[in-house]
Amino acid sequence: MPAGSAQSRTRLVNFTFRPVIPLLAIFLAGKAFFLLLMVLVICVSALLVNPRKQYEDESRWYRGLLILATAVTSLFIRIRFHTTGKEKLPEKGPFLIACNHRSKFDPILTWLVLWNRQLVFISKPENFKVPAFGRIIHRLRFVGIDRSSIAASSSAFRRGTELLKTPDTVLAVYPEGSRSLDCQLKPFHAVVFSMAKNSHVPVVAMSIRGTERISSSFPWHSVHIYMDFIECIPEGWIARHGTRELSARVENDIKLSLEQEGNNG
Repeated sequence: MPAGSAQSRTRLVNFTFRPVIPLLAIFLAGKAFFLLLMVLVICVSALLVNPRKQYEDESRWYRGLLILATAVTSLFIRIRFHTTGKEKLPEKGPFLIACNHRSKFDPILTWLVLWNRQLVFISKPENFKVPAFGRIIHRLRFVGIDRSSIAASSSAFRRGTELLKTPDTVLAVYPEGSRSLDCQLKPFHAVVFSMAKNSHVPVVAMSIRGTERISSSFPWHSVHIYMDFIECIPEGWIARHGTRELSARVENDIKLSLEQEGNNG
């Protein structure tokens, strides 16, 4: 190949990439500015929440902040969602969601998928101590549960029952009581279903799978998350049966769903 031709090609390549470098720098700078602005807005908004006040109303602003932060994070760690059965959810009105629990990411990704719902979780007290995040979930009426005593747990269940009597509130619970580190379904605590029975609302059985792989996969691999809204148990059926029967039905629903999803890969 003639030397002149090689030099011309080198100059052409350099000329082609030269405009791309400043554009890339502008893009990265803009992205960094957006992230810093988002963090700043979240922190300032969190400072405006009174952690000693019990809020009774939904906040679109704080819900939006929570969803935005979660959406950006899920894109960053490359979450791939696979949801089935959302059409089974009640169109409106309060109801309770009962789901298996494998990872600390379970509630985070659930409220992202159900971004347009007034979703409230019963959560361990430690989550309310997380900077900024703890105040935001407090403003969104998340309920802290102290599992060290029956009296403390009963207080959380009473609060959950109150919330289920307010329009459009969706309360999510993990009947296993804690995360299953080996991904095997743990025995359910039937008492959590007393909130649905006492507030006369339907119960949605839901399964989640894949969240247990997020920590080990990041940053090298994307993660596929599978959520299945299995069935909506109507209030009429719940009224005719006890909490143990309701718990057994939901537990069996989730067990079969996880087995089926596992067989499908």
